[in-house]
Amino acid sequence: MHKGCVTFERVTAPRNAPPTDAKHLGKTSTLPASPEEAELDYVPNPRAGTRYLIRFAAPEFTSLCPITGQPDFAHLVIDYVPGETIVESKSLKLFLSSFRNHGAFHEDCTVGIGQR
Repeated sequence: MHKGCVTFERVTAPRNAPPTDAKHLGKTSTLPASPEEAELDYVPNPRAGTRYLIRFAAPEFTSLCPITGQPDFAHLVIDYVPGETIVESKSLKLFLSSFRNHGAFHEDCTVGIGQR
């Protein structure tokens, strides 16, 4: 583990929505106004019987500093071991982009992202 990384115990993607109900994949989507409004989609894991790591990198993750109101940039890396479903990447990108106008320290953002 790298210095400054947050580790979460969850080893599978949650099943919040059936994989066939993707709201973003193959459709025009708008940027959610806030992280609370963002919806993550899940699709079937093509290698459900195999234990492997999925990594998403967001080299310009942005939120607003709650003190100054200025943009605060970070390099965010999300690693997880999927179960029967995987997080659909377009919905994840929209979710991460919804933090752009969200006032919070990065430490709080990363914990909230991991809990979703």
